[in-house]
Amino acid sequence: MKPLYNILIFFVCLALLAALVFFLIFSAKFLIEQYEHLDPQWSSGIMIISAVFLICTLIIGRAIHSISNNKDKIIHPEKSVVYGNFIEIWSKQDPLVLQDKKYQKDLNINSKQMLLWASDGVLKAHSKLQKITMDNPEPDKIKSQVEKVILAMRKDVGHRNIGVLSGDLVRFLKEN
Repeated sequence: MKPLYNILIFFVCLALLAALVFFLIFSAKFLIEQYEHLDPQWSSGIMIISAVFLICTLIIGRAIHSISNNKDKIIHPEKSVVYGNFIEIWSKQDPLVLQDKKYQKDLNINSKQMLLWASDGVLKAHSKLQKITMDNPEPDKIKSQVEKVILAMRKDVGHRNIGVLSGDLVRFLKEN
């Protein structure tokens, strides 16, 4: 489906470009033939219309391209469950209580599920989180890495994370 959509976009843009070229050639030919009869205001109007048409074509092409990049991302329901479980685990439990058996069991199950469903960026961030929790269980480092994992998850499901400040997500988890 995506290749057909890309081909359609290509042909639409090609048709718009051909129309633009035809319009410019026609305008130039018309201006050359009618030069002595044209008012300077008329010729400047044609040039302005041509420039506006070109700019509109570029804006529409860019919008279509940006929409097509975000549309084809399929989010599996299993991925939502795994990411939701991760957030549930880290919002209920204090990260300093890492020796709790149930907590460890939940983390291990979630880690195994992430191996299958998480993107590369989420896996890297989650791996770093596991290393930090094993090596140096400092609460600030753990909270910071949990936030990085959540940001990677948000990016994986299509969010841009623009304007998300450091500490906002972890603070939101603990407040709710």
